[in-house]
Amino acid sequence: IEEVVEVDPGQRVELGVISGHRHLPHLPGIGRGLIPSGPVSAARSPLVFLFIAVLINFMGYGMVLPLLPLYAQQHGAGATLAGALGSVYAGMELLAGPVIGALSDRHGRRPVLLVCLAGTALACLLLGLAQSLEMIFAAIALDGLTGGNLSTAYAYVADVSPPERRARSLGLIGAAFGLGMMAGP
Repeated sequence: IEEVVEVDPGQRVELGVISGHRHLPHLPGIGRGLIPSGPVSAARSPLVFLFIAVLINFMGYGMVLPLLPLYAQQHGAGATLAGALGSVYAGMELLAGPVIGALSDRHGRRPVLLVCLAGTALACLLLGLAQSLEMIFAAIALDGLTGGNLSTAYAYVADVSPPERRARSLGLIGAAFGLGMMAGP
């Protein structure tokens, strides 16, 4: 045990050390996470990685979303199937969200984010090479399955940001989301 800190008035918590970070055990209302053991330099800040990851992910999504009806039309699909393409993404993201969250809790946020970004890149490649409506659906489904970047990024920020800078850090991730959606189309 490295030190004892006071979380709420009168409530003391013992912190342990895991690979250079102070580890906060699970507490009701606080969660489990890693707190940097010293000041984090701008060069080492995970916020830069998170900002870029969320920006790239939503730029790609913003680029593809307006083109889905055109892809569907090229392959002889009607308006119903074009709408289903958007629903497939949302449905897959809904199903994968809890699984991605559990994996990020177990294996760490950064590896899960990297896998999600790789899945999104592969889905964009598959979509660009798709020669059939089935391939388009498969690419969109893959993107939805690996689309849990935003919630994992928010969890990462909550883990590594000190309470006094958490709102600012979460705002930066929200800005990356907004900028990615605006820059995509």
